[in-house]
Amino acid sequence: MNHGTDFKGTLNQKGILLMDGFLLEDTFARLRAESLSLLEHAHEHRVELDRANEQRGGTPAMSLLIGPNGPLLTAFYLHPSMRSMLTDFTGMKIEPSSSCGCFNYYIHEGDHMSLHRDVDGCDLTVITCLVEDGVPEDSEGGMLRLYPGRCHEPLSSIRSQPEEGALTIRIQPGETFVMYGGSIPHQLLPIEAGQRRIVAALCFSATSL
Repeated sequence: MNHGTDFKGTLNQKGILLMDGFLLEDTFARLRAESLSLLEHAHEHRVELDRANEQRGGTPAMSLLIGPNGPLLTAFYLHPSMRSMLTDFTGMKIEPSSSCGCFNYYIHEGDHMSLHRDVDGCDLTVITCLVEDGVPEDSEGGMLRLYPGRCHEPLSSIRSQPEEGALTIRIQPGETFVMYGGSIPHQLLPIEAGQRRIVAALCFSATSL
């Protein structure tokens, strides 16, 4: 697996890490091409009634297409250097929580994923932005909103005061974002008309060394 910058360090005190240049340009271009080639095979995932659990898991309201993994994404996910690098970042033992990752496509107006924490087994979440087109000026559409300082609160409490402790980030194409998704409440804000966003989403389990 080819990376760009030789990153060293740990997730910051908020439990997040944003990396630019994590992938070499060629690797990024091939992952992007794979995601676009698999778009026609993606399936719609639409959940109108929010059933996200107060602490973790459940099924949040969402609207997006989820595509099958391709061989390049699978190799990226399962490569030993990925586990080794994430272990260096976290100081924990990191293992893939499944046999494959997935491509998430937010391509229709209003596509989103509402407030949630990731399911059991998905302790560490790795998101690489592959495509970001048509973002209106000053729009928050497609941005990741997270609450790293409110990890122990029930989701209903966060929904009642959504501005408190909110951190809103736009992950740009080529950037990779790592977070403790099983602990940090987060959501993907609805995209706007004409906007298109594609990411590779990977989940890992994390245990003490």
